[in-house]
Amino acid sequence: CYALVEVNFPSTLTEIGAKAFACCHFTQITLPNSLKTIGESAFYYSNLQSVTIPDSVETIQLQAFYYCSSLTKVTIGKSVNFIDKDAFRFCDNLKEAVFCDLSGWCVKEELLSEHSKELDLSDTLKAAEYLRLIHSGKYFIKS
Repeated sequence: CYALVEVNFPSTLTEIGAKAFACCHFTQITLPNSLKTIGESAFYYSNLQSVTIPDSVETIQLQAFYYCSSLTKVTIGKSVNFIDKDAFRFCDNLKEAVFCDLSGWCVKEELLSEHSKELDLSDTLKAAEYLRLIHSGKYFIKS
C-alpha cells in the first residue's frame, strides 16, 4: 500500500485486522466510531503523524503502531482498557499522549501477574514516554 494516500472506513467497521495498513505511507487517518479493536501490527511502519483512537475502541493489539516514526500525537479514547506489548514501540517522535480516561491505568510485565504499577497519565509528555520507551515490552491495562 505504498501509494495509498487516503482510506474511507465504513461506519460499521469493528476491527482493523493484523497488518492491514502495515508500511502504508498516508499521514492521516480517521478511525470510525464503530471500531472496537485495532489489530496486531495494523499500522506497523506507517507514516501517520497523529491518531485519535475513538471512544468505541477497547483493545489496541501487539505492535499496532510499532515503528511509526512520524507519529507525534496519540489520543486514547475512554473505552480503551488494554494496550498490548510494544503497541507504540519505536515511535521515537511521539511527544504527546492524551488519555481521555486517566483513572485505573497500570502496567504489567505478565498478563496474569498480580504485580502491577499504577500510572499517572495526566502529563501528556510523560504519558507518551511511557508508551514509547519506558514500558516497552509490557502491557497497559485499565482496571
